[in-house]
Amino acid sequence: PLCIEIETIDLIQKSGARSVPISSIRSNATVAEGIYLMFSTSDPQIYFDLKEKEIKETNEVVVTCNPDALGTDALQKIEHNTSGESIFSQRIEENQVNSLIEDEVLAQLPADPADLSDVYSDAGLSDIFVETLTDTLTSQKPAEKTEDRTATFESHLSQDHHLMVWSAFYERLDTEEANTFFKILTPLTLEAGEYIVQRGDKLSDLIFIDHGYADIIFPATTGNLLFAPIQGGEVFGSEGYFNGHPWPFTIQAQTEIQVRLLKKEQFAQIQNTVPDLSDKLSDFCTLYEVLPSLISSAMDDTSEKEQEVNIHCSFSFKDTAGKDIQNEVTGNLVQTCHGGFNLAVPYANLDNIRVCLGHQVSVELSYEDDSQQTCFGLIAGGGLYKGSQGTLLLHIKLYHPLKDKNFICESIHIM
Repeated sequence: PLCIEIETIDLIQKSGARSVPISSIRSNATVAEGIYLMFSTSDPQIYFDLKEKEIKETNEVVVTCNPDALGTDALQKIEHNTSGESIFSQRIEENQVNSLIEDEVLAQLPADPADLSDVYSDAGLSDIFVETLTDTLTSQKPAEKTEDRTATFESHLSQDHHLMVWSAFYERLDTEEANTFFKILTPLTLEAGEYIVQRGDKLSDLIFIDHGYADIIFPATTGNLLFAPIQGGEVFGSEGYFNGHPWPFTIQAQTEIQVRLLKKEQFAQIQNTVPDLSDKLSDFCTLYEVLPSLISSAMDDTSEKEQEVNIHCSFSFKDTAGKDIQNEVTGNLVQTCHGGFNLAVPYANLDNIRVCLGHQVSVELSYEDDSQQTCFGLIAGGGLYKGSQGTLLLHIKLYHPLKDKNFICESIHIM
């Protein structure tokens, strides 16, 4: 979450610089007042229209901005600005907002797939896809005192904040189901360094992360693995909750973190009141709990299919000796779920995952009915699993889960 003032957006083109009118930009901000944007989401996005010719002529996009508030301070400003009640009534459906953003990006792509290599070149979409401001703001993030976080953390335990983070789930429920479900959740706050859950635990709670950051940890015996920090909006534990399986990995708080636990015994008390809620919860977890599914598939080596995929990226992969190879390599899609897939790259060098971890990707998909789809996501983790036979596995998490996981992946562009 952040509050920010956008000063200028300049396109650096071959013929010179051109400014984008601030009035023409759109965003997924909760509140927009002129050049001042207030984002409640952990994935702040701004976007604007460019013609195909402008995309090809643009080498760089320079966004000049002034961050006003981040994290807890930003949410407090937003709640104050909207008086809290209006945030609840908005029921921000973040997946719909992101779908609109994808539509805007897709509208700029050429109809002829042969032109995609130009769009995704260094002077193309990879440089102008201004989807997140997080990296820009990281170096400018003001120091946040522990006592300040503690003083403002109470507002994050509100129902309003929880509903904003989990709008993709609550939009599936009617008012009675939503209120009943929220009341049985158990809030829990942990300090940095504390374990939320440890590998092997027989914990049957479903964990909803509302705020903060955490690390996924595996023992060295599993392999050399790296993961991007998980954050608010992640759900974990469905295998333990629904099937009684032990936890496959450890989650350790990286910052102060606030979660809500759904305990099976408490859920059992309301099942007769809201009989359809269990199925809705199960369906949501199937679509949105992505990483555990991909990790389990990688550890068990349960390859559903093996498709050859062309991978285009803005950097060079390295071979096992550490030498640069090229920007285009061939890999294999080996396991899929509704929310993402595993990609096997034949260069077992951990530097490759270090370079691309957290990068956004665009994926070209096709289905049996000959329909095609371009979707977006990020590289959420990966590495060298034991028994992976000299390949590097990348875990690709899509921003929007797919209704049909039986697809053919044509190509992947790592931005």
